[in-house]
Amino acid sequence: MRSGQDPLAAGCGKDAYTVMTGNVGKVIRYSPHCQAAWARLTDGVPGDTAVITNQSGQRGIALIHWGFDAYSPMVDASGPGSTLRVCGQQPQGSACTLTLTDPAAAPSITVLPTTGTGSASPTPKGTPSHR
Repeated sequence: MRSGQDPLAAGCGKDAYTVMTGNVGKVIRYSPHCQAAWARLTDGVPGDTAVITNQSGQRGIALIHWGFDAYSPMVDASGPGSTLRVCGQQPQGSACTLTLTDPAAAPSITVLPTTGTGSASPTPKGTPSHR
């Protein structure tokens, strides 16, 4: 089980894909190989948070300390009874994604970049974008 581990350090970003998005910038990433998921926060500002929780109550917290992006440690997402939910806190308020059941069966979602004030800049060439 990879709960609590950094998805990048554990190599779980290699096959990861986005399975759910919330309001601006909050997404759930899932790795079939690792059978784990994490919250990813994009297009944010320092102080923004996103918390991923699974059916067992395991939590991973993403907090933007500086820059625009952050990701949480992983939570277990193995088995068809797995459920995941991400809740976020931004200056504009709080919001949560819907509860995702069985992330392994969820299709990949394309997340389009946003533009305007506070938007994330493109990922520089050679920088991993799988977190």
